[in-house]
Amino acid sequence: MQEVTPLVPSSGRPVVILGMHRSGTSVMTRVINLLGLPLCREDDIYAAPDNPTGHWESTSLVAFNDRLLDLFGGRFIAPAAMHDGWESDPAAVVMRDEADAVFRHAHPTTAWVWKDPRTCLTLPFWRSVWPHAPVAVYVHREPLEVALSLRRRDGLGKAHCVALWERYARSGLQGAEGMPLVSVQFGELMADPVAAVTELGERLARLGVPVDGDIGQAARFVAAGQAASGRMSLADDPDATSAQGSLLAAISALPRTADPFAAPELGTESASTTELLAAIRERRDCEPAFRAAAREVWPAFRRAARSRLHPRRSYPDPQRSYPGQPRALLK
Repeated sequence: MQEVTPLVPSSGRPVVILGMHRSGTSVMTRVINLLGLPLCREDDIYAAPDNPTGHWESTSLVAFNDRLLDLFGGRFIAPAAMHDGWESDPAAVVMRDEADAVFRHAHPTTAWVWKDPRTCLTLPFWRSVWPHAPVAVYVHREPLEVALSLRRRDGLGKAHCVALWERYARSGLQGAEGMPLVSVQFGELMADPVAAVTELGERLARLGVPVDGDIGQAARFVAAGQAASGRMSLADDPDATSAQGSLLAAISALPRTADPFAAPELGTESASTTELLAAIRERRDCEPAFRAAAREVWPAFRRAARSRLHPRRSYPDPQRSYPGQPRALLK
């Protein structure tokens, strides 16, 4: 077991960042860090070429989250559907002491900001480990922009990406029930960094988070990223299921600040999402298989999804090529 680092006293509440991969969680983590909250230990910070401005996340905690997902038969790219109360499963309970030690080693202060998109899936477990609930900052980005970013980075198809967004978003918001929560629209952050960061700082301060850093520096960090936003909409996409549309509407109507957060009606996951992620998990023997499976099941996914879409919608020709849909595999 990793050696436990004694907690260094500091005032104020910590923050956990929630949001789908490629939705702006890295930017938000660095912003809150610049506003005054410490990241994990410097020797534990993960960095990679796919995010030149930094991931700002803990290598050891990402690894622990991956172990939790694997424990229930999933991975971040194809998570299992966790049953209610899974965090009390004996296999998870025996990991709590180790989790506490790993977390305290990564974050040796009582105030911190932690981000790993996988935490959308594992939050109930961490809430059973932390002595007090942190403030949750939920970052939402248009799902089709997330899909485009994941396609560029990992080669994933559109259906796969949107299914992941649905699983992560619904799980993260359900897991945050009862916590203090701040919601942030990524598009608004990109459109006016100064106003968005200033408002964020004010909302965090009202929840007891120590934000005595440089707002101007944080806003300049956001502006330097210049991520594209606002060009696509899942709400207008003919491939979106009614469940995904309802989830998107619920997220758009989230309160800016809630203490405690009462999760709105988020509906039931699309059957097509459940089927698609399950099919990909069956091909988990090697990394390339994940990508191959996502492409192979695409035609079947579209046929199954059509019966669940709004009956008045018209559907694209299945023989045409769409984003994330290789033409050669449509036969």
